[in-house]
Amino acid sequence: MCKIVEGEQESVETLIAAAAEGLEALREAAHGCPACMLAAIRQTTNDGLTDAYIGALQEFDFRKECEAAWSEYNHLAAN
Repeated sequence: MCKIVEGEQESVETLIAAAAEGLEALREAAHGCPACMLAAIRQTTNDGLTDAYIGALQEFDFRKECEAAWSEYNHLAAN
């Protein structure tokens, strides 16, 4: 998905570390890419389950994140 929106994927380690800090940190590290965000959430081990991570997992809505990412991409592509 990063290539579709002409972005670059961060390392999974970077994304996992960001997920441990919460959803906003993860979104920033993933440059808004929902696939990267999902990858980080799915690959975090029990050792990474901080309160912020648990909050991020509970708040994360893949469909909503995809809609936001595609909306932004389409807006930028149209201009």
